[in-house]
Amino acid sequence: MAGRLTRVLIATVVCLATFGPGSTAASSGPLVVARPADPVRGPTTAAGTTLRAGCAAKGDVIAAADRLMRNRYTLGSEATVRLPANPTWRENPFHDDNWLFDYQSLRFVLKLETAWARTGNARYLARAVYLLRDWLHDNPRSAPRSRFSWDDHATAWRAMVLACTADIVPMSAWLRSALLLHGAVLASPGFFVRHGNHALNQSIGLLDVGCVLGRVDWMGVAARRIGVLVVESIDPQGVSNEQSIGYEYYDYLRYTAAENRLRACGRSVPAAFARVDKMPTFLGWATLPNGEYELIGDTHAGHATPIRGTVAEFAATGGTSGPRPLGTFASYMAGYAFGRSGWGDTRPFADETAFAVRYGRGRAFHGHADGGSLTVYGLGSRLIVGSGTYSYNPGPYRSYFIGRSAQNVVTVSGSPYRVGSTTPLRFRAETLDALAIGVTVQGYAGVRDRRTVVFSKSGGFLLVDDRLASARPRTFTQLWHLAPSSRPTVVGRTVRTHSAGGDVVIVQLGARPRTTVVTGATHPIQGWRTYKYNQKRRSPTVEARLHGRAARYLTLIVPVRDAGDTVRVLSTSLRADGYTVEVEIDGHAQLVVVDGSSVSIVPVT
Repeated sequence: MAGRLTRVLIATVVCLATFGPGSTAASSGPLVVARPADPVRGPTTAAGTTLRAGCAAKGDVIAAADRLMRNRYTLGSEATVRLPANPTWRENPFHDDNWLFDYQSLRFVLKLETAWARTGNARYLARAVYLLRDWLHDNPRSAPRSRFSWDDHATAWRAMVLACTADIVPMSAWLRSALLLHGAVLASPGFFVRHGNHALNQSIGLLDVGCVLGRVDWMGVAARRIGVLVVESIDPQGVSNEQSIGYEYYDYLRYTAAENRLRACGRSVPAAFARVDKMPTFLGWATLPNGEYELIGDTHAGHATPIRGTVAEFAATGGTSGPRPLGTFASYMAGYAFGRSGWGDTRPFADETAFAVRYGRGRAFHGHADGGSLTVYGLGSRLIVGSGTYSYNPGPYRSYFIGRSAQNVVTVSGSPYRVGSTTPLRFRAETLDALAIGVTVQGYAGVRDRRTVVFSKSGGFLLVDDRLASARPRTFTQLWHLAPSSRPTVVGRTVRTHSAGGDVVIVQLGARPRTTVVTGATHPIQGWRTYKYNQKRRSPTVEARLHGRAARYLTLIVPVRDAGDTVRVLSTSLRADGYTVEVEIDGHAQLVVVDGSSVSIVPVT
């Protein structure tokens, strides 16, 4: 009896949302948009309804749904904004493509449907159905209200929302028509984007629609596309081709969702999905000791997700749970090397030093022009900082944050950086106390550019050997992007920060470049970092310039706890393919010997 009463209530809600008070069901023409339905008062038998995976919204759903009932929308990272009760679907109050995508995808409707499932309050479901029908009426394929109405990605997500709605409301004519239209659009070879997470979500959306309607042909197309994508997008080591730590996690979630939907719809799961199981290990290595993701590619400075039973859980929880990673150095053929001083055995977990180096293929998808770039974390703070996302909106700041001058690299005057160029791995080496990696940067035509990074696990410091040569004179600029509020000072060859957390000392050991610090410049843009979407902060950038046909920088980078920590370079000897340096940090000296790809670090007593 309760199930029948629920179905009757749902049918009443759909009727109210469709026609509004005073309308009649007899109309056979296009939907006439009515004002939002009056509150539906009655039993709340839907309370406790379990929505399937992918349909239940997360977070404070009731509060979010209540805001939507008051026509207040909070999408993405933007502020809450009030929109018309009867949307025009032309709204774009922030002039932001990401907000517009969220709006046109209708994913926010799932908050209303989830609130209904939890509370049984029919007003939530009535508003959800009204918004869906209103969008469909106002956005025919032939005359959409927005350039994002039938965007490849918004359409994919909207198809999923419609399929979720079909789980909880009767399959009436409007819903069937909407599902058929979205299925036909997503199945079209000309609409399918073929690569990246957009293509994956298009395939999941088509699978959802096919599953709801019983369309074996659409489910087959979707399953074949997913099978091709998982091989193309995730390599055998579990690394996504998106070139972003943030999107590595996103792809992990979406391929996990694809696998679950394939099973639920009675389709076989390709053997290549074993690659997805390896993604959490990569994410664990890409997690800093403070539990945040490294800022590589389009990535925000959010806390890493502890994926249960994986290395990602260990890294994200500060070593309190999950399997411990093996070793302190990991490199991936996709173009990532991660090293660290340890995993909290001899010092607090968050105080470990960690670094990352980028190499491999040129920029693609959500990657940046970061071949050879180095990032460093130590003693609780980001010290040499990656560029982050900032925004997806085209413009000078988007170009800056994904471009070469926002990376921790050496730039070269007189020649544009070729973003599609590869950065081959020359070597990687590991000894008892040393980690080393060498790469060749090929982005500047006519310039030979090699970088070697050596890390002392016990000393926690790095040595970076940059060697560049050109047939004609150039200006070479080594860039180190520091954290906001790090307050660097330059004294001779040494830069030292003075922040509230961990600090860094940067010492030039080779030639003496002209060193300056740029903060918040706009012509050209330089000295900015971003930790959150659409938010940028003035942040110091150290620029060390040399001019000529060749340049060599040998740079010492030392994380220190405060200004009182002493860093001394006792001796330096440069050779054609290596160097010898004796470094003393707080009274503890180490001798570093590098000869090509051979590295030795020993204590000096």
